[in-house]
Amino acid sequence: MSERDETEKFTEINRNNMMANLTATRRRSVFGPVIDLINNLGLTIVIVFGAWQVMSGEPFTIGAIAAFLSYLRIMQDPVRSISRFINVIYQSAAGYERITELMKVKPQVTEKSSAYALPPIRGAVKFADVQFSYQKAHPVFKHFNLQMEAGKVTALVGSSGAGKSTVIGDH
Repeated sequence: MSERDETEKFTEINRNNMMANLTATRRRSVFGPVIDLINNLGLTIVIVFGAWQVMSGEPFTIGAIAAFLSYLRIMQDPVRSISRFINVIYQSAAGYERITELMKVKPQVTEKSSAYALPPIRGAVKFADVQFSYQKAHPVFKHFNLQMEAGKVTALVGSSGAGKSTVIGDH
């Protein structure tokens, strides 16, 4: 594949991911206010009904209205938590789609059936004062030192173009 093909593929994948995230954001922007509307409608109904009961002389006190409002608030907290949880599910669904796409990708490089199994590696790997360049005028490494102990996991971390692939020979 050419660089242009890879760029187009990358752009398409990012566009699909963006659309999935926008869909999740739209759902969240509608779902949250609807939950708030329902909660506030419940509060309004309790206040109006309670006030009507008190004003019409029914045995309903302001304390009872306050108790009902407290109960309603207690019930609303789990509803809000559930709505936040549903939003997280929508957001996760967008990421899940991307992950399943990646899991379906078949490797371009396959191991030969006649390949030998490598024996366990013994000892440490050590780079001492290494200097390397692809072009003489532009050194990739100067005075590079790295020691990786046997049986230990070593992570090579750095920005794009820092030389991680060059260190591990991933060309």
